[in-house]
Amino acid sequence: MSIEKIQVPEGYRILDAEGLRHLIADLPLGNWLGGGANSWRIEKVGDGNLNLVFFVRGNRGGFAVKRLSYKKLIANNGESATPVAI
Repeated sequence: MSIEKIQVPEGYRILDAEGLRHLIADLPLGNWLGGGANSWRIEKVGDGNLNLVFFVRGNRGGFAVKRLSYKKLIANNGESATPVAI
């Protein structure tokens, strides 16, 4: 059995709470949360195995963020699937 190395797309990186803070700050969601990026509360609630789940809370609201592993973005036929971000 041979193991094929997966080509990681450019820009893909491990996501942590601080990286998520900077990512959201550059999106319209940052304005929706209210307050500045340093005031947001970001809590990792997933197991951290293959999927990462964070709760993000600001002065005006909050939401959950789920990050799938790159491996899960491969379609059943072996071709790359297109991830969709909201």
